[in-house]
Amino acid sequence: MANILIVEPEAVLLRLIATSLQGEGHSTVTTSDSAEALAKLQDGANFDLVIADLDLKPFSGIKLARMIAMKSIRVRIVFMCDDRALAQALSSTLGTQFLIEKPFTPEDLLRQVKRVLAGRKAAGFGG
Repeated sequence: MANILIVEPEAVLLRLIATSLQGEGHSTVTTSDSAEALAKLQDGANFDLVIADLDLKPFSGIKLARMIAMKSIRVRIVFMCDDRALAQALSSTLGTQFLIEKPFTPEDLLRQVKRVLAGRKAAGFGG
């Protein structure tokens, strides 16, 4: 299964996402901090996927994605967003990135992760 880095500032949601993915056989590494996430990616850990909130500290999920690209780290990114209009605007701007709208169910998340890992575009926002 996949090795997934989860970057989410809300501790309860971070645990829910990790537990849901682990229940499907995925390995997870978690952090609430975008700088720590970037460091983990740079340390040579081989992640198949990053699931990141857009509203992170010390820098945003968008900046995290830009820094990942600048450092030529090859990994797919799924952004989580609780603003549908923002999610739709970012989807067209980012093109190759994927988004899931909050709130989402564990089933929605697992369905999106499966699609992204299979190389298909995520199915709309939230499922």
